[in-house]
Amino acid sequence: MKTRFYFLVFAIGVCFAACQKEFSKENNGTPQNGTSDSTVLKAYVLLDTSSGSADTFNITTFAYDNLKRLTKEITINYTNNIPDLTNSYSATSYFYTGSDLFPAKTIVLSLDSSGNNQLTVDSVVSYFTRNASQQITRDSSYYIQFYRSQGPAQGLVYITTSNFSLFADSVIENYVYEDSYGIITGKNKYAQTKSNGNLSKEILSIWENGVYRTIRSADYIYDAKINPFTIRSTNYPVTLKNDFGTRDYILKNNPITETYTEFTSSPPTGYTSNYNYTYNTLGYPKTVTEQNTAIPNLALKGIYIYTK
Repeated sequence: MKTRFYFLVFAIGVCFAACQKEFSKENNGTPQNGTSDSTVLKAYVLLDTSSGSADTFNITTFAYDNLKRLTKEITINYTNNIPDLTNSYSATSYFYTGSDLFPAKTIVLSLDSSGNNQLTVDSVVSYFTRNASQQITRDSSYYIQFYRSQGPAQGLVYITTSNFSLFADSVIENYVYEDSYGIITGKNKYAQTKSNGNLSKEILSIWENGVYRTIRSADYIYDAKINPFTIRSTNYPVTLKNDFGTRDYILKNNPITETYTEFTSSPPTGYTSNYNYTYNTLGYPKTVTEQNTAIPNLALKGIYIYTK
């Protein structure tokens, strides 16, 4: 465990030094040599600018194979501009079959504090079954939690058997959860609207007492520029997660407004996030600022760094 921590400190330290050099070029924002590689995202730096100064919130780095497919992304959180490996980090690995463009397997490793001065490691391994068009037809995930002093806890198996379609407007998920306490089955209903290659609206409903009850909705507005985060896509046509993980979608452009509404309380509650971008000469975002109506005093700024 310590060896891995020291390696991450070194790797992120190198990245942070490189990022500092990139900050000085921010007004230019144009990749140095203008090659095709300059559109490949190397790192994303998130800064907290709420106090008027730029404090590093976290840094995410990206690695690729020789086919320019994403193989790993690592996110390190910072405290007082120093990597904070005692609290949290996350690493996602992507594995491919042959020359397929989308992964057949992902491993998400998260490290966090359990709240009692010891570290908790969460690991989720997901396997994807695809058809000839690379659309996901079935997935299964295995989750395990590891406490430093207690060892691994019982894993949770999650299997989806929906008939996924990339162009579906509405999907019903029949799910199965299995752990040491037994098996739970159920179904959720997910409805989506797409526009110009982007997800513009999604609604999640749960099956209760013989009917569907809407519990959450989200609406999105986009710019007309290239979204570099499409590298993260698993080509998941629908997410079916309670938090609406939009990173699972192939989003053609960058979101400029995200509006969430919760129907689990009366009256419904929600918030809106607004994003303002600057772009480089290749049409890729170089910076973004975020304001959230739920936390009006929080000001975040993201910096995109591309390969040379």
